[in-house]
Amino acid sequence: MLHPRLRAAAISVWLYGRTFASGIFAALSAGFWQFGVLFPILVVGLTVKHRRSELMNVVGGGAVVAVVAVAPIVALGGGRAMVQQVVLAPIVTGHQGNPISLSRRAIELLWLAAPLVILSGYTAIAATQKSTLLPSWWVGVGLGWFLLQILVFDLDGAPDLILLLAFAALSLGVYVGRASSYEAVAVVGVLVVTTVLLTMPWIQHGFPLNPTVVPPAAEYVDTTLFWNGEFPDSCHIRNSAMERQWLTKTSLSAGCS
Repeated sequence: MLHPRLRAAAISVWLYGRTFASGIFAALSAGFWQFGVLFPILVVGLTVKHRRSELMNVVGGGAVVAVVAVAPIVALGGGRAMVQQVVLAPIVTGHQGNPISLSRRAIELLWLAAPLVILSGYTAIAATQKSTLLPSWWVGVGLGWFLLQILVFDLDGAPDLILLLAFAALSLGVYVGRASSYEAVAVVGVLVVTTVLLTMPWIQHGFPLNPTVVPPAAEYVDTTLFWNGEFPDSCHIRNSAMERQWLTKTSLSAGCS
């Protein structure tokens, strides 16, 4: 798995003027995850708008990754399987739930981070209205893109929210850096108070008449498999919702044979 920091590096190194490296990291992002295609778009957009003369550096970096990463797969006959798994499977399986239920699910998964994401819409818009030499429109674009991802395309679990949370944090950081001291303290204060309130027991569990005992967590099956040297019935110890739908619609088995 490509480390999330490498995806953030596509924007970070661009801000430091290293456009060729930015193109490399942006292409790696798109190759790792379908929704990572946003990063090449952001990098190209930033370059066209602010450093047009260095556009070929960005394109060159992306081309290097495309040749090194994709060419061997195609040469070894894996091009068709790559297209099926990376492009067709997400389209065929679609997404389960409506935006309202998915919003509720996202808030449950985010928990203490939910106020940050909710507040980030305001901070992203407000930050772009404050003049500065560094562009920040890409933060709002990232927020919108990954919000669209979880509400329409892909929300199987907490890992799908990582980049939305990252852009929400960037939004708050950019806003605090550009706002007046009063505005910054007010926004951060609202965020802190809301987060603290969410930690209160009655918010999570209400007011029980009798104390409850939480049962011990079940033993993780992957730990048992590892230490006991057992073989699972399926090659996939954990199937995501998308994987289960793909296996059903293609009449395939999750077995190892």
